[in-house]
Amino acid sequence: MPTSATPALPRLPSADNPETERLQHVPAASQGGFTLIEVLIALSIMALVAAVAVPGLARRLDVAFSDADLQQAQTSARLLPARVATLGIDLALDASAVTKLLPDGSPPLDVPSGWEVKVEKAVLLSHTGTCEAGTFVLGEPATGRRWRFAVARITCEVTVTALAQGAS
Repeated sequence: MPTSATPALPRLPSADNPETERLQHVPAASQGGFTLIEVLIALSIMALVAAVAVPGLARRLDVAFSDADLQQAQTSARLLPARVATLGIDLALDASAVTKLLPDGSPPLDVPSGWEVKVEKAVLLSHTGTCEAGTFVLGEPATGRRWRFAVARITCEVTVTALAQGAS
């Protein structure tokens, strides 16, 4: 028993219905959607924007990763005097000692793989937590960026200075 609250079902077009004829003659352009040309133009614009933006983003990511590696090396250099004192050893941080393992099983400096360390003046670290001044240069071969690490006498304070490209 139908009630007044029940909505009427829509009539579907049929062959004897005049609406069918009207639906069959609707032009394709007025049915909505995009043409193939419009889609190709939109894709071309997006490709051009990507071609301009992606290389810049990749360079910024490389610099960000390089900066994070530098921070890791700085932290390692700053903690080295405490590490040597904790291990109770004396360490002459020269060219040969940079790659040797300390008694705790780790190298003296946590240098990212592929980076180079060139000791200019050996740093002498004492088991008492004091230092004799020295310097070493940390370089990233991929970008050519280099930094000089200077360790202060007695306090073991580490200062890092960025070097110009090609400077030693």
